[in-house]
Amino acid sequence: QVTLTCLQLINAERQNETINGRFIRAAVQSYVELGFCEDLSGPYCIGEITSSRLKIYKDYFEVPFLQYTDEFYRCEVAYLLVHDSMSE
Repeated sequence: QVTLTCLQLINAERQNETINGRFIRAAVQSYVELGFCEDLSGPYCIGEITSSRLKIYKDYFEVPFLQYTDEFYRCEVAYLLVHDSMSE
């Protein structure tokens, strides 16, 4: 639900709506911090962000965000191709 809300806010911003990006930043930061908490059983280096520590962020935000972004721009390109060809 958090990721979906973030993606909806990002979409609104892409549609030139004004949004409060603090929610997105807080959600992303939470995903990153959850990875740190999950990885406390292993060797802990303060300030070091490893791939395993970013797993929650990647799984719950980055992957859906990249998929959503890909789909958004595919639709934008298709729209522009149709409308540009109509204007010629």
